[in-house]
Amino acid sequence: MQVRGMIPAVNWRGKLLPILVVVILIFDVALPLASAHGTYRTSEMGGSLVCDTTALGGSSDSFTQTGFTNGTRHYYITFANDAVPRYSSAVASAQGSATPAAVAPGDILINEVAFKEDNDWIEFYVLKAANYEGLTIYHKGGSGVKEFPKITASAGDYIVSHFDGDPANDENAATRKGSNGYWDIYTGDTGLTGTDNVVRIQRVGTESVREADTIDAVIWSDNSAKFTASQAVANALVAPGHWDAGAVFSGIRDSDAWTDSDDVKAGKSIGRDASSTDTNGKTDWYVFTSQSPGEANPTLGVPGSVLINEVAPSETGGYDWIEFYNGSGSSVDIQYWVVEEQTTGIKTFSSYFMAPGEYVVLNLNRDLPDEIMSDVNGNGHRDFYSDDEGLTRTDNAIILEDGASTIIHALAFANNDGTWASDQQTAFNNTVNAGHWEGTLDGGAGVNEAESADWSQGDESRSLGRDSASADTNRKADWYLLDYQSPGEVNRFVSARVGTHVQLPCIRNDDGWSTWI
Repeated sequence: MQVRGMIPAVNWRGKLLPILVVVILIFDVALPLASAHGTYRTSEMGGSLVCDTTALGGSSDSFTQTGFTNGTRHYYITFANDAVPRYSSAVASAQGSATPAAVAPGDILINEVAFKEDNDWIEFYVLKAANYEGLTIYHKGGSGVKEFPKITASAGDYIVSHFDGDPANDENAATRKGSNGYWDIYTGDTGLTGTDNVVRIQRVGTESVREADTIDAVIWSDNSAKFTASQAVANALVAPGHWDAGAVFSGIRDSDAWTDSDDVKAGKSIGRDASSTDTNGKTDWYVFTSQSPGEANPTLGVPGSVLINEVAPSETGGYDWIEFYNGSGSSVDIQYWVVEEQTTGIKTFSSYFMAPGEYVVLNLNRDLPDEIMSDVNGNGHRDFYSDDEGLTRTDNAIILEDGASTIIHALAFANNDGTWASDQQTAFNNTVNAGHWEGTLDGGAGVNEAESADWSQGDESRSLGRDSASADTNRKADWYLLDYQSPGEVNRFVSARVGTHVQLPCIRNDDGWSTWI
């Protein structure tokens, strides 16, 4: 907008000064559209300086201002001052208003959804600064369940809509964001359908699915073949490019939705990757084992980037430990990564970047703070802790997953006593199916024990570990029975495979650790 007006004759203390060169200051006083004109600035204090130039008194001039906020009226007041400085009386030189621009697809995304909670929620990620007032959330194909209040959001902001709440508690342009750093809004709708559903956001004043009016959408199903949400709405999203081309939703087909909603339990969510990648299709979506409302979603891991490198499962008092090694050659963010023992999670990592070549150790049966910031105990590596009571020392499977439930690495070991629990079979099958272990599906004790690393000779002074190069081929032959444990450092290479052990020259210390000669 261009502001044009007369530069005022300068008047100080009732005395009109002759025409002279003065410094012209023009201030922008931004007010809501509903504000009265009479409330604008009347002194040289306050407001935002938008023009500072030199001109002759009584002359005319103009300047151009951009970057307006939608829904805000701007008043401009002109002053002049000399070198003292002394200021002239205020003169209202112009006013103007910014016209709200229509929100378009790609300006804001549905980024994460939790639909198995007592109070479900949807997270939106803002890519373009705008006023999102009037944007409406639809689900199940019915009428809108939430209209956004006036939220003038910046790029990078998150907005979280909570179900079964009170809209009177909405955060908006007047209240600003809360102390949690994101915008919380509420709807009285009781919640999202957790089997099959279509969730979309529509432009202000629109309801039907159209290319420009539908801002974003996500479709999920329970992979039962029958799509029980609104087939009409789901199919309508395909033609304008809001979902995968060629997708079909019917009474006998639901596989073109993101599946499987049965994998999502309370405490889990579905969401995009940490970069909020959007291709308008089901491959944009992952199931997360940890929820992250109001912040970036978990970083997806690269299988094999971080290895389970050494395990001590038979320590006295259950003080077992697992060592991990970053052999990827680059830093790896392990926030929200999960360590599972068979089918049970025993640790979810806090935000931590493993450096290339770094070892970290997870200590069981200890309730201590993780060493995120520094090596607190001074043992040369970072220690993480879990209050889990310790590892099963007979047959076991240790699995490292990223926050999207993708297996990064795994180890299966057995004591070869002829028993094989159902949870052990499930975990063994999962690692084989993911390509992280070489073995036979549903082989049972008679087959799968022999395909697992041999811990039949293991005890509290020994561990299972890889060679000194941490060689990894995802099979039993990678693993050795180590006589001497080395948590947080390179393993001591031995020449025998698991099932035998070798004494290497060392001095045994009183604390049970060894010093190598």
